[in-house]
Amino acid sequence: MKKTVTVVFLSLLFILIDSCSKEDIKVYELTAAASPAEGGSVSPSSGSFTSGEEVSITAKASGEYVFKNWSGGIRGTTNPAKMNMNSDKNVIAVFEMPDADNDGVTDSLDQCPDTSPGEDVDQSGCSPSDKDSDGDGVDDTTDLCAETPEGEEVNESGCSASQSDSDEDTIPDDIDQCPDTPAGETADELGCSPSQKDSDADGITDDLDQCQNTPEGETADSEGCSDSQKDSDLDGVSDDLDECADTPTGETVDSKGCSSSQNDSDEDGVTDDVDQCPDTPNGESVNARGCSASQTDSDEDGVSDDLDQCPDTPAGETVDTQGCSGSQKDSDGDGVTDNLDLCPGTSDGATVDADGCPLSPIYLDANGVTIKCYNWANVGDTGEINGITYTIVDEAMLRNMISTNQNVSNVCTTRVTDMSNLFRSKVAFNQPIGNWDVSNVRNMRFMFRSATSFNQDLGNWSVSQVTDCFRFSTNTPQWKLPKPNFTNCRESQFFSELDP
Repeated sequence: MKKTVTVVFLSLLFILIDSCSKEDIKVYELTAAASPAEGGSVSPSSGSFTSGEEVSITAKASGEYVFKNWSGGIRGTTNPAKMNMNSDKNVIAVFEMPDADNDGVTDSLDQCPDTSPGEDVDQSGCSPSDKDSDGDGVDDTTDLCAETPEGEEVNESGCSASQSDSDEDTIPDDIDQCPDTPAGETADELGCSPSQKDSDADGITDDLDQCQNTPEGETADSEGCSDSQKDSDLDGVSDDLDECADTPTGETVDSKGCSSSQNDSDEDGVTDDVDQCPDTPNGESVNARGCSASQTDSDEDGVSDDLDQCPDTPAGETVDTQGCSGSQKDSDGDGVTDNLDLCPGTSDGATVDADGCPLSPIYLDANGVTIKCYNWANVGDTGEINGITYTIVDEAMLRNMISTNQNVSNVCTTRVTDMSNLFRSKVAFNQPIGNWDVSNVRNMRFMFRSATSFNQDLGNWSVSQVTDCFRFSTNTPQWKLPKPNFTNCRESQFFSELDP
């Protein structure tokens, strides 16, 4: 009899121990996805695993996409990755299109795959240093002659002979018969200055010859004048024709023996020797150089001063017919000059960024989920993201929307700091609010208590500022999807199964 009692006792003890060990085993769920969805796949994409089990997960890119990193339940760039199943896991594999030269244009579209760092590129991925618009073998950033005629050879600056003027005498090298004209001398249509010519072949170069047309065969003196060309004031006009007998020494005269210091051909009050604009229109006022506004281009932009509405155009900038460059105009009045404005048709009164583009008060967080609003935005402002309109709310507005059973999935909650009791006893509430911005919330006490129908993924909520989460989700039997990861609240405060 004693032996039988002992056997029964040991059997009952084994059943009790076995029952307790089975109750201690926990099972956690894994869900995995690719972002963007077309970027690739994740294996396994889902599954149930026992607590503490080590799971290997692999991201496989599709097409031209490449794997970038993990987010959600695991972090990092290791692929395949391993993780310990100590809770439910929601894992995202992030893929991206490759851009080898980091110029903002993906390799599949980039026609210039080796753009140097920091250079601006066009939609084809090409910077000015990648292009040679006139096909002369010199890239556009170096090319000083942008429109070289086809087939002409160029120098290192991208200029051909027809575009170059080596001696700076205004005659291009391809027709210049006097390639070394001294600086400052005026050249003729063949590129020759007086110091390079002897027009009358009298042995005296034109710059020294005071008698340009010495008759053939006559001997000229050091001033290039023969006996038949002498005149008292040495102006090149014989005294019998000279109407200006006292021409200053060295001045060139006209057929009447008068020099430019004695003439005012355009009758503008400035003698010809000083007059840099010899054909001033009748009646126009001139400056000390003899030039009127219609003859002057002070900022050298190609528009004369009388028409130029922007007189101080920076050198090298292209201007319109009114003499204004893009850096001097703000066509849409948004405070950003046209040369910097990437959005030239901005509506009146719109707030813009540094590129001249209107700002939306609402934006999508870098995690691709959370809806946030800027500090300068106001409660009640709206903004559109991916075709959905979101409204900025404060705590009072949010609580009113919930109490009247309105849709709160399309709101921006950045302004809210207290969400205590927000859905308490809202037994029917189950709206997708995983995109809420709770980064400024301090209090989530009893937030979902007895919200018995709620089951949404709140794994992306940033709750690092929350210091009170007492009984956050007591009595939420349907809630199986990820909950916030509180770091400043003890989990025992809000996951208690003993809460009434």
